[in-house]
Amino acid sequence: MRRRPLNQAVPKLKPSMTRLLILVISFCTAASVTLQPHVIQAEEQPPRRVLLLFDSLAIGTAREGNVEAMLRLLAVKGLQAKLQRVDEYREGQLAEYRGLVFMANNPKPDGSNARHLYAEDLLRYGLPYLHAGYDLPSAFAERLRLRTALSEAEQAQVTIGPLEGAPLGEAERMPYISDSQGTPYGSVAWPSSGKQAPFAVLEQGIAYAPVFVAGAASELAMAYMLKDWLGDSRTGSAHLLLKEIYPFTDLALLQATADALYDAGLPFIYSVRPVFANTDFPAMRRYLEVLKYAQSRNGTIFAEAPVVSGAAGIQTSPIKEKMAGFLNLLAESSIVPLGVGADAGLYLRNEGQFAEEGMAFFRSSALYPDSDAFYLEQAELNTTFPESMLCVRWDELEPYWKDRSSATLPVDVAMYADFFTDAAGMESALRRWKSDWIVFADFKKGRHLTRTEAYSLESSQGTLAINGSPIGLNDAVRAVSADYAYREEERKSLERLFTVQNYVYVTVICFSLIVFGVFLLIGVRLYRRKFMK
Repeated sequence: MRRRPLNQAVPKLKPSMTRLLILVISFCTAASVTLQPHVIQAEEQPPRRVLLLFDSLAIGTAREGNVEAMLRLLAVKGLQAKLQRVDEYREGQLAEYRGLVFMANNPKPDGSNARHLYAEDLLRYGLPYLHAGYDLPSAFAERLRLRTALSEAEQAQVTIGPLEGAPLGEAERMPYISDSQGTPYGSVAWPSSGKQAPFAVLEQGIAYAPVFVAGAASELAMAYMLKDWLGDSRTGSAHLLLKEIYPFTDLALLQATADALYDAGLPFIYSVRPVFANTDFPAMRRYLEVLKYAQSRNGTIFAEAPVVSGAAGIQTSPIKEKMAGFLNLLAESSIVPLGVGADAGLYLRNEGQFAEEGMAFFRSSALYPDSDAFYLEQAELNTTFPESMLCVRWDELEPYWKDRSSATLPVDVAMYADFFTDAAGMESALRRWKSDWIVFADFKKGRHLTRTEAYSLESSQGTLAINGSPIGLNDAVRAVSADYAYREEERKSLERLFTVQNYVYVTVICFSLIVFGVFLLIGVRLYRRKFMK
């Protein structure tokens, strides 16, 4: 069949045909909108897949943990990624990917052939390349017209976006960019010498950051460049998240905190631990009532991923059913969980099984930095979340967060803290948040979706819906009766016989006591008569 050349004019339609075609298109468009009023309409692009290479995990150095931090950043941006050592790279491997990230933590590279292989493949396929650390390959350094130098052993400070003077790494000598034609991102300063340099540069898909460490400031700075490296036009907002919330948390304090944040005009997120047993107990019902109340006080509910013991292994069969049961319980209580929270270490180590079983219900996530060190030499991220937040502890950023109102963030940032143990801790934190004048966004304003087999839970423009029906927000905590049979009454055999037997014993004993009293009285009277004689 002959193809029409691209420059050949398309035949013009008659006016009547044009009007008819417009009417048909309009009708179809209106019908599609009318039939699906509650479906989230955001068009989802298939996730990009990138290769993350590293030469060293830098254990025992200031760069320790930066490989895992970069992997978490890629997950936040919704990317699929494979992590492997650079010396395991094979020629042509980049044909399967849309970009390459290399973590060069070794200041003295071994000169293996693998570095030349991936550099040649990058040039062959023309893929975006992000290099963090030492020794950018010469072919890409020439494109950036890059010159680097080594700083003095002094604490460096990074400034970017709302951050000003946040510490970067440790007081050690580190490489910095002395000259480049690329677009600069942020600045790194050494106060005593007065020296300044860009944190990173980007030019035509080639990005270079000489220093990247695990930590809130460094990760947020890298997110600015990563956003443009990926060609992502979206911007983010700051969110306040409180975690470590259980049914045995002080419910009065949980309710008082929701009231205090609401009165202060601070939207918030409660990230709650899932409960898989005894969900019909009055204590659990009271807990659900408080969560529903917090939801009505401009709060958002997240469900945390179940914690699985490493010693017990990943038991994939019950996790999905138990998690679905907990989400259904929340939905039946008119609570709409809009996202999932998880420790990054648990997620990254067990993504193949754990994420698909325990987190696959959600489109939105919050990955918390792991408090315990964990090291990955191989990992593969296939489960992605279209709406994810970069989680940072507010205590790490608060002293350096200067532009608190108008700063544009590259990703959604969850500034999180553990829930308070007493009212004094809550009041102290509230005073700081109010005095900082930072603008926290309402998570419900975005489009988020959680889905089980029984329920579709979503938000849009601040409205919460269950199975397409908007829910009313309950602003009162209903009392829950404490009258509950915690143990099912057991069936008793021969109960009637033993009851009759008890009555007989009681009657005999009472009759014996009466007879004894009569004989005692008669004996006393006879003894008196004999004594009186």
